Amino acid sequence: MADINVQIDSKAVERALREAPKKVALAIYRSVRRGTQSAHTLSGRLVAREMGLKVGVAKKAIEATEPTFTNLEGQIRASRKPIPLIQFGAKGPRPSRGRGRGVTVRISGKTRRYARAFITTVGRHEGVFERRPGAGRLPIRELFGPSVGDVFRGKQNEILRHGAETVVKEMRRQIGNILGGIA
Repeated sequence: MADINVQIDSKAVERALREAPKKVALAIYRSVRRGTQSAHTLSGRLVAREMGLKVGVAKKAIEATEPTFTNLEGQIRASRKPIPLIQFGAKGPRPSRGRGRGVTVRISGKTRRYARAFITTVGRHEGVFERRPGAGRLPIRELFGPSVGDVFRGKQNEILRHGAETVVKEMRRQIGNILGGIA
């Protein structure tokens, strides 16, 4: 009859169990961090697509606060500051030099014409400006479109769902790594 001996290295098992709480805490931190980053990326894409902006412009107005080891909570906030019209691909003469054709802007898939507006550079800032009626050449004021925060609010549920799914998926992967390291 053949004998089979089964032996367990109890010291390795004890060490793995001692280190498990630290590894689990690290896995939770990494999972929440990954979920926050993924939700931040998705929010930039969704808002940019909805508003007709470049993703970089939208992401610049969306701030992500990543978790820490003491506070395992990620946050994403969008600015309520309006975006300058020039960021929406404003088209028109630069500068108009009195030709007065106005400026055309495409916001959220809709084209809008600003008949009295013009594109120029003030200081080092290029923008879409308009003169006050009957005030002569000055003062001028810059024109703005909607804020990223307004669109972000409408996409909040989708962004939150995506972030939560990413946390769960990453947590499964991290726990699998921990359990695979015990063997």
